[in-house]
Amino acid sequence: MKKIIGTVVFALAITGVSTSVSASSSDEYTPSVKNIDKVEYIDGEQVEVNGVELTVEEIPSASMGVYATGKRNAKVIAKKPLFAKWYATATSDATYKQKEISAKVRAYKGNGVQLGGTKSQTVKNSTYAAATVYPGSAIGPTAFAIGNHGFIRSGYVDWFPQTKKSF
Repeated sequence: MKKIIGTVVFALAITGVSTSVSASSSDEYTPSVKNIDKVEYIDGEQVEVNGVELTVEEIPSASMGVYATGKRNAKVIAKKPLFAKWYATATSDATYKQKEISAKVRAYKGNGVQLGGTKSQTVKNSTYAAATVYPGSAIGPTAFAIGNHGFIRSGYVDWFPQTKKSF
């Protein structure tokens, strides 16, 4: 059963989502949080999909005038097919090209043991980056995926959030 939480901070703590802003930034992003819990059918197979998506509006740096701001989205999705290997994908996307955009994903058992290695993608002058890791099947009821994301655009405050979601 989904719970509706009144504040973003409490929601972030409950869902296991955390965000951070680069240490050199004095402005702070407050993301909107969207939980993703659904069932998809991929190649005729039922797949349980659990994820979380953070969305923010870009913040111009203090030295910039009025320029177009866009949205930045950081998402991690954990998928559990019935018969195939489980997998997790981290995606980072933005309305406008970023000087550098990145996504990194890892999967862990509930006891903290990492599974399937680390996958990452960093792209320059792009709006999209994604990485997928395949930790295997039946990795336990407390397994989770962590995504790290990076958004760098000249004239705007950098954003480096982390997303986390259980399988």
